[in-house]
Amino acid sequence: MSCTRMFAVPSFIEQSWSAYMFDMKEEVIHVLDPLGLHLQSPAIKELHAHSANVIQDKLFDCFDKYYENWKPKKNKWPHVYPVLTNDKFSKNQSGLCMLHCVRNYNGDELEQPLTLNGYSRLQHTFLHEILTMKNNKARLPIHILKIIDPPNVRQV
Repeated sequence: MSCTRMFAVPSFIEQSWSAYMFDMKEEVIHVLDPLGLHLQSPAIKELHAHSANVIQDKLFDCFDKYYENWKPKKNKWPHVYPVLTNDKFSKNQSGLCMLHCVRNYNGDELEQPLTLNGYSRLQHTFLHEILTMKNNKARLPIHILKIIDPPNVRQV
């Protein structure tokens, strides 16, 4: 745990999803707002900053309580608001966008771009990963099985 560089915490503010990435190496909080709402409203940016600080306090309380030999510095870290995309997504799309950002953000940029053209593929990728997750006990409809596992269609 003490070797983990980034801790991600999702956030739901103003009916859209964002995430806070706590960079334990650089001691900075990356505010991943895929809709860029913080650019449109200083109040949203202030709300993100407040939320990130509260979460940081509680996260460090957990570190202090559960990790005897790991005591990261509990000072106020600066916030970074990276531009994640130039495309405009809706609030309904923000959840999947946030998951993509958390998965692909390396501390500087997204390793896989977030675009409107790629959004449909992103939906299918996440759906496939959920449906084929190890130990998933769900009984999937046969037409879904044919799509995700054509050579070995399992009987439902």
